[in-house]
Amino acid sequence: MKCRLKIIVNPISGRGRAGKLLIDIVPMLEYAGYSVEVFVTQKSGDARAAASQTAGISTLLVIGSDGTVKEVLNGLIEHPVPLAVLPVGTANVLAKEFDLPKHPEAVARVIRDGRIQWVDLGRFEGGVFALMAGAGFDGVIVRNLHKARTGPIRMWEYVTLGLRTVARYRPRPLTIEVDGHVVEREATFVQIANVSAYGGPLLFSPLARADDGFFDVMWHTGKTRRDTFRLFWHAFFTRNPLRMSDVGFTRGRRIALASEHAVPLQVDGDPGGFLPAHFDLLPRALPLLVPVPTGAGKR
Repeated sequence: MKCRLKIIVNPISGRGRAGKLLIDIVPMLEYAGYSVEVFVTQKSGDARAAASQTAGISTLLVIGSDGTVKEVLNGLIEHPVPLAVLPVGTANVLAKEFDLPKHPEAVARVIRDGRIQWVDLGRFEGGVFALMAGAGFDGVIVRNLHKARTGPIRMWEYVTLGLRTVARYRPRPLTIEVDGHVVEREATFVQIANVSAYGGPLLFSPLARADDGFFDVMWHTGKTRRDTFRLFWHAFFTRNPLRMSDVGFTRGRRIALASEHAVPLQVDGDPGGFLPAHFDLLPRALPLLVPVPTGAGKR
């Protein structure tokens, strides 16, 4: 009996390139012996609904951006099956973190011969996520960008909006509680990271790992626009802002953020509302298909 494989594809990802990749990869998977079922999303929420229906499915492949993957995770969380990803977005943070291939032939090999990497997930009031949550400056950027977007987002749009935003940004204080203990009351930016990668060349949490059972929590206490610019400068050029004197760091499994101000939140690059917010770590919640390391055997 053939193994059943379900593909969820967001046709607008990669400015339409996802549809071409779908056409390329389906015959490869069928030749490898899979019975392939395809679901094409049309609107927000479709990927989540399709991923929740996995009865009889041995493997799920998502073709799309990190946003599409996040939707799939929220549908898959109750009945997880091995997940493969063909990344077609702007940032592709999950693919960067796990060195996932971007070409159909290589992804088909991962599905056929790869290994399962059990990945921690985060959970908050809005669902589950795989990458990171941020409150403060990047929350403002993500909120403004999604309000103005009319189609796929390009990397240069993040950069130009960030430069415009920092010119008029006013950092607001927030409180961070980790595993029941307050660790900072005057933070103005915080990142709760499950992975080390961030969008583009930025790196805020170089020590974060998605399978270690902890969030990496990095915060900044800068009070001015110049401080915020300096933080992102370090994240871009030194790729280790943990060395900065006004940056703090810890690890934990339960995180609570609060503020007296309307501090916006981003989760995996999507708007996540405003503080307060609570986050819990779900250890080993996702079976992700990843390439076999060079020299290793098949799973």
